[in-house]
Amino acid sequence: MRKEYPAISGAGWTPQGGYTEFRDKSDIPVTIYGADIESGEQISITANLGGLVELEQAHTIEHSVIRALTTYGLCTARTLVEAMGRETDELKKSVEFSIKHTMPEAIGLTASGACGNPMTNLAQFYLAQEFVSNIEAGKSLNESIDKARRTTMSQLTDDIGITMNQGIRVLQGLKKGMAHDDTVLKLETYKRVISRFPFEPWE
Repeated sequence: MRKEYPAISGAGWTPQGGYTEFRDKSDIPVTIYGADIESGEQISITANLGGLVELEQAHTIEHSVIRALTTYGLCTARTLVEAMGRETDELKKSVEFSIKHTMPEAIGLTASGACGNPMTNLAQFYLAQEFVSNIEAGKSLNESIDKARRTTMSQLTDDIGITMNQGIRVLQGLKKGMAHDDTVLKLETYKRVISRFPFEPWE
């Protein structure tokens, strides 16, 4: 039945994270890793989504598979679509919150974990660098973190080219900064995506 109803099982293991690689348009491996519940052994599932979706879509799918497995214990085309909607919504909110409240450390944080992407990585790097620099300059702890946050957000939005226009900055942060694409594809495409993964990590 798997050809007609492709699925990934979350039974017996706990997904802990994932990563998406890009070699070329035909070679985009997506890996979801986790632990066997009984033995604690590290296990993973991998699928090459090259030629089926673009890099940004593959990155979004990576996070959504983890979310679907964690939330429903099963990733099907429908639970994947549901998870994608929630994941991208939370990523957008993280961008808006971080810009509005000048808190770069909030970028990319969702209920399913922290999203590894250029914008999040740069935010953490700049924030740490600026904070240490301010402390070394003799500023107080509160002043150091406050100034580091403001400098980081300014540098980050300038580097990535994010406008301060409220309606556009969230989409720019999602697509340009975090390399995510929330475009909804055909259900048949999601079925093909899922069928490229093994049903479970022990296969």
